[in-house]
Amino acid sequence: MRKKNLLIIFPDEWLSHSPTLLNLVHILKDSFNVRVISIDDSVFRNSRLNDACFSFIKVNKHFSVFFLRRIRVIYGVLKSILLLRELRKLTRVQAVDGVIGVDSIGLWVAQKVFGSAHFLSLEVNRDFFFRSCRPDRILSVATQSKERAGFLFNNPPARTFLLPNAPILPETFPGAFINKKFNGRLIYLGVILPTHGIYPCLDVMEKIAGTGATLTIKGVLYKNRVRQSIRKRYRRLFNDGTVFLDQEYVAQDDLINFLSDFSVGFCFYDFTRISLRDFNYLSSPSGKLFNYYAAGVPVIGTDVLGLRSVRDFNAGILLKDHTPEAIGDAFEKISQNFDFYRQNCLKAAANFDFRRAVTPYRDFLLSQGS
Repeated sequence: MRKKNLLIIFPDEWLSHSPTLLNLVHILKDSFNVRVISIDDSVFRNSRLNDACFSFIKVNKHFSVFFLRRIRVIYGVLKSILLLRELRKLTRVQAVDGVIGVDSIGLWVAQKVFGSAHFLSLEVNRDFFFRSCRPDRILSVATQSKERAGFLFNNPPARTFLLPNAPILPETFPGAFINKKFNGRLIYLGVILPTHGIYPCLDVMEKIAGTGATLTIKGVLYKNRVRQSIRKRYRRLFNDGTVFLDQEYVAQDDLINFLSDFSVGFCFYDFTRISLRDFNYLSSPSGKLFNYYAAGVPVIGTDVLGLRSVRDFNAGILLKDHTPEAIGDAFEKISQNFDFYRQNCLKAAANFDFRRAVTPYRDFLLSQGS
């Protein structure tokens, strides 16, 4: 019996940094012929995804960074046009048995070309594209939490599935992670932006630098003004080896082992720079959070709905204020109770294992022929 052809439309340029999508593809490839169509502007190193199932529509990097990203509405329209054109070419040469549209643009494009589609919501946004979609042509909904489903739909469809933004745990989990010792190494993981709290992370390092603690900043830094700012403002921390900037890409399959070398992970959102009405950020269950759990890395994060699992599992400390004093106190508390927090991280990771969570969704897609 042949595998059905499943098409996934990912309308953003950070596919290589989307753990939910990458893990979903990994699982679904055993049951479907999966093809993913996405946008690539060379910023997020999508070229490192060398699996043949990934196809990218190229957008000029400089045009994207210096113009399109600053006018997101125009960028959204452009991406929808590019995706529509690519999909119409695809349907002339390949049969498509089922479609998953990711986020509002992906769903809108999928409905335009195929009529009905499954909806995978990673960024909750009731924008023009979402409001223009036909609810009766949404075959199923997959998102990260009941709260995010409720934000998008007054009455979420019966066929709604919850997929944590979490990794697929290795068969040997927790393995060596169960015997980790505190080493004073902190990590900031992800896109390096002021909105994601890079400055508070650096500010606290000035406070605790004399303790032997170090910070690794690991991720994509595409804004030159941010690069120049942190290099100038925190030059001493870089020069004396307290802070390291590492922009090399780590594949999702290797990320847990990489993170296991650290003792504390930062997960901040700066709501002096983000609107307090931005529900996407308020409820965002950041992918880095769940990777920290899986590596046994206690978390210091922002006290918001999306990160509440930190408190639920006692897997770290949530803060309302990102002052150096508050972060420093949290770091000290974790250092003195590291084994307690580390064990709770591993319990949280087991609870959110993506493979187990995605099974009902995969089975539903198979039963529906997608």
